[in-house]
Amino acid sequence: VGSGGLLYLACAALTLDQRWGVRYGLPLLPVVALGTAGHLLWRPRVARVAATSLMLAAAGYMVWETAPVMQLRRRPTPVRAAFDFVKGSYDPKRTHLVFGRDIAPHGEWLLPRLGLPGELWQKDRYYLRTSTDKRSVVVVTTEPIAGFSTVFERTWSSPRYPEMTSGRYRTAVVLAPAPGEGILELPRIEIGEQSWRVQRGGTVSLPAEGWPTAFELCPLSASVTVRQADREPREVWPGECADLFLLPGREGAIGLDGGGDGAFVQPFVFTPVAGGWGADTKVGGVGVQRFPRGPAWVVPVVARLDGVGGARWVSQLEVANRGGVAGEVVIARLPSRKNGNVLPAVQVALTADQALRLDDVLARPELGAEMPVGALLVGLDVSNPEAEVGLEVRARTFNQRGPGGAGDGALPGVPLEDGLQPGESAGLGELTVEAGDRVAVGAVAVGSSAVKLTYVATRVGSVGEVHRALSVPVLGHAQEPWALVPGIWRVTVRLAPGDPRLRVVPYLSRVGPDGRSSYLVGSSPTAREFGLAILVRTHPLAF
Repeated sequence: VGSGGLLYLACAALTLDQRWGVRYGLPLLPVVALGTAGHLLWRPRVARVAATSLMLAAAGYMVWETAPVMQLRRRPTPVRAAFDFVKGSYDPKRTHLVFGRDIAPHGEWLLPRLGLPGELWQKDRYYLRTSTDKRSVVVVTTEPIAGFSTVFERTWSSPRYPEMTSGRYRTAVVLAPAPGEGILELPRIEIGEQSWRVQRGGTVSLPAEGWPTAFELCPLSASVTVRQADREPREVWPGECADLFLLPGREGAIGLDGGGDGAFVQPFVFTPVAGGWGADTKVGGVGVQRFPRGPAWVVPVVARLDGVGGARWVSQLEVANRGGVAGEVVIARLPSRKNGNVLPAVQVALTADQALRLDDVLARPELGAEMPVGALLVGLDVSNPEAEVGLEVRARTFNQRGPGGAGDGALPGVPLEDGLQPGESAGLGELTVEAGDRVAVGAVAVGSSAVKLTYVATRVGSVGEVHRALSVPVLGHAQEPWALVPGIWRVTVRLAPGDPRLRVVPYLSRVGPDGRSSYLVGSSPTAREFGLAILVRTHPLAF
């Protein structure tokens, strides 16, 4: 026994470093001491004292080395803490948990015991925030992932534990994937923290149940060939970027070829596309592009039609570039009473401090003149994404044959980021209604879902409320009449709960017997970034 123990200690000393050798050697020292003591030519008492002293010293050293670790070990490990966070913060029935391959043993052992549904991160996959069965996707792994937001992180505060585990499991993070619906298949595309690598024959595809998604391809080291159905292959070179639009199903897949050595690209950032999309919706066609990513302004109602009493309703639009940087102004048309997807748009170059005026904006056939009512979305596309964009957007929707002056029917351009979210409410102000006035409620919804609004009017000096409901289509506009008796009314609007990514601009219109018009427009006091991509089919506009 003694000889075998000494051989074990010798092997431990020669094959392991000092820390690991101590860890594996100390538990055997008492056995070695007892085994060797019997063969010593010492007196039994001396042997017992020596063995006892050696064992006590070994035990003391073990306590000295392991006490801090044992104190630390009373807390949950980072990986266990991450799984516990998911269990305590998310509803298991509405959550789909994905755990990284680096913590596969923990995930496979813990998930059944914690009652969490989930799966191991599959190779060649990239998960979006919502699964195809409408559950929220949560990822647990040891390192952040480009494009994902970190909602929880835990790291050992002492270096002792990581040293005892070869540096593994030192940190665990809980991540929320990028917005979107479905699981992306990315065969032959390597996902890295700082860059991705596109190999020959790479593909990006969505399942048939997924949601249309946009992403930007920006090569870094070599050109990438893009192949899409019903389109000619095109080459994207380093220094340039291309917006790509991914539709669900095999037909919507995009082929990316980085050549024999592969091409490094910026990490893809996948953004859901706004609008109403059906199985037969196509993105192809000339001029399809993404609406400018910067600030956008909503003109809540535009018109071009004949009205009551010989009225002729038209809309005038003025856009001035005050940001100090030249760019392309994009004016997109949102349909009325129907879902929008790829919006018709016009595009015109504006230098710094240059202004554009369109006296009858819907007379432009590029904006779909066959539809007499709708709304506009205005943005500025600049080459430098860091440049500060400053547009002044003003509009008028008025009776061209009426007696109104230059201020008749004035409408402000409302920043899209100031739009209301579902579940919120806002005051529209006071409305004075006189005999013969015609009142209407309207709203614009920019997002990927329809929304229901309730307008509430309280007459000054009386008790009770008058309600008017309005349903607005996906990425569209709606307007309905509202019968209010003469008086002074305080009007508020409430939005039904729904998708928080939706932005809604409500308004109230009043037309007098003489044909003069006025509007009350609602907005939120808090600006919030709009997180969806909007597709437009642009046409150049000369002025």
